[in-house]
Amino acid sequence: MKKTRLMILLVVTVGLCTCISHADDEKSKPKAPIYTNDITVIDDAAIARLFEQQLGELIDPNDPNKITEIKVLTKGLENKFHEVSLPVLSDSQKTAESIYKDCSQSIFIVGVLSHCRSKKCKKWHLNSVSSGFFITETGVAVTNYHVMNKDTDGYMAIMTRDKKVYPISKILAGDAAGDIAIIQIDAAGNKFQPVSIAPYAPVGSDVYVIHHPKRNYFTMTSGKVSRYYQKFSSAHNKDDKDASGDTRAVTTMVITADFAKGSSGAPILDKYGRAIGMVRATSPIYYKEKPRGSLQMVLKLCVPAEDIMKLITKTDRLRKKNEEQDFDLIAETLNIK
Repeated sequence: MKKTRLMILLVVTVGLCTCISHADDEKSKPKAPIYTNDITVIDDAAIARLFEQQLGELIDPNDPNKITEIKVLTKGLENKFHEVSLPVLSDSQKTAESIYKDCSQSIFIVGVLSHCRSKKCKKWHLNSVSSGFFITETGVAVTNYHVMNKDTDGYMAIMTRDKKVYPISKILAGDAAGDIAIIQIDAAGNKFQPVSIAPYAPVGSDVYVIHHPKRNYFTMTSGKVSRYYQKFSSAHNKDDKDASGDTRAVTTMVITADFAKGSSGAPILDKYGRAIGMVRATSPIYYKEKPRGSLQMVLKLCVPAEDIMKLITKTDRLRKKNEEQDFDLIAETLNIK
């Protein structure tokens, strides 16, 4: 009888341990995340590896025409104007979800590939990442002047949302004070989905940014236009003067949507999915500068779309300098239907 009880106790104990063991195994296994078909999960590390690989394949010492060196590209920043035929402005309001889905196809990653600094490594590495966006289906695009103004050996290219890499064939125009560069992507016969450019957005307008802050690719943030201001100086251009010889005033648009390092060149989108500006820089405000006190807020500084238009169209009638806008004139100028 004692043996029977002992055997029963042993079987129960072993069974219990087995159940616990299986339960622990199930807990230790990483569960596959459940997503709907409308959500795309981005693998940042995979994008970086693929970018390096595809861009590296374009570098061929025996065929320099496959991709242009950075030092050759930057000569195009001296061009002051390049006329571009722009797409018709959209007047259909979109949800935030549709803005991300539609406009992500128009936004790309700008990557700089340079040799590893280690003497033992001879590989090319993705050294820096920024943002940019198409404004024509033939590959004319916009990013910041400071993104393109690199004094380094290496190569630059872009990667689109569908993970395809294209060389930057030339810089069509540059504005150092405005921090704008108009670039041409080597489309290789492909067509891109452009973002239309709207010349003005009033203070208080809703805005969205799709960008790559610190290599967090295709991040979306949102906010408002908080103000516009002018300043007679530029961190990117201390010698830019107008015809009168005076330093040129630069208009800056400030928004509340977050962005950071790697976001430079991303479009500021309105509720119609149109670019009303472009990311430029951040400006932190501290309680005290010397000695530096606590951080109170960070201003998000942007290039207004009007300044981009000045590099690619011959009209200077896009926006009045007061709050009363002649939208009929804007519509006529930009062929809005």
